[in-house]
Amino acid sequence: MVIEIKQRNYFSKKDIAQIYSYLRATKLKLGLLIHFTKSGIRYKRIIKLR
Repeated sequence: MVIEIKQRNYFSKKDIAQIYSYLRATKLKLGLLIHFTKSGIRYKRIIKLR
């Protein structure tokens, strides 16, 4: 599992593409993109299907 932690209010396409790059490079299948915001924690689960 790849975990990337940031402090931001939104998930950008660049952040998601970076997780996919990490997954391809490490041959792992699951990534978590976690953002700390003023209102709490948001996360996005990213799965590499191929």
